[in-house]
Amino acid sequence: MTIRKVLTLVVCCFILNGCREKSVKWSIVTAIEKECQQADTCTVDLKGITNFAWDKLYLFDVSGADDVDTVLGFHYPYFEDVASRIIFVKNNQVVYHEDEYPNPDKPPIANITFNLGGAHAYVCTPKNATFGVKKTTEDKYSSYVLTPVKQGK
Repeated sequence: MTIRKVLTLVVCCFILNGCREKSVKWSIVTAIEKECQQADTCTVDLKGITNFAWDKLYLFDVSGADDVDTVLGFHYPYFEDVASRIIFVKNNQVVYHEDEYPNPDKPPIANITFNLGGAHAYVCTPKNATFGVKKTTEDKYSSYVLTPVKQGK
């Protein structure tokens, strides 16, 4: 295979995958598919899906800058517009974030929804990052609703 063909193949794979392998949501889908192979419901622990250290995970429903800053306790420097957010923090510093902007014409990446029980934000640590998963499939397209599992002390 020529170098040109190899480069073309690599570029095509990159475009088709859209860097999904690097996203946390894609890692969550991979973990769910591994844990929920034969069931429509299961639990998944998010502490093992990242390749970086974190001490808090913040999940935000569609939120504005003031709401995010208030919950984090510091300024979120990546704010562009209202969005659903996944923010991982270590020592009060953002170490990873994914912002998903509402777009009714384009479904969310990996079609994952966090059920925060009506709250606009949810905070957990690696010790309590367990979520119940409800998987639905329609027209061979899967959707996942993740709900925090309330854990005892």
